[in-house]
Amino acid sequence: MKRETGEMASIICASQTVAVDYRKHQWMCAFTQRNATQHDKASSNILEPMSYSKGRFTLDEIEFIQVATVRVLVAVSKGELDLNNLARDELASRGLDQNGIWVGFERARHQRLEARGMLDSEDS
Repeated sequence: MKRETGEMASIICASQTVAVDYRKHQWMCAFTQRNATQHDKASSNILEPMSYSKGRFTLDEIEFIQVATVRVLVAVSKGELDLNNLARDELASRGLDQNGIWVGFERARHQRLEARGMLDSEDS
């Protein structure tokens, strides 16, 4: 008799779990549907998705941005951090010109200083 009672309790517990899961599922469906409706109403205010490049890069190549901290992403989005200048400095520190061609460390640094206006081209 104890075994039957234990089995019955297991069945009742399992059915309650299913009922709870089903209520969660119903709530999530209603929540998703409500958000979709709100999104449709607000879609006229949403900008179209923007292309990040001219098709020269794969998603894997630009995936590095995912590891950036929130602080850095916010600074970039506000224009407080110029990724273009950062990339140019990084290229120069690797001895590359703006086209990614090896020109040597000294020449790359010189070209970078020229581009920044910190060096006259006559000083070459």
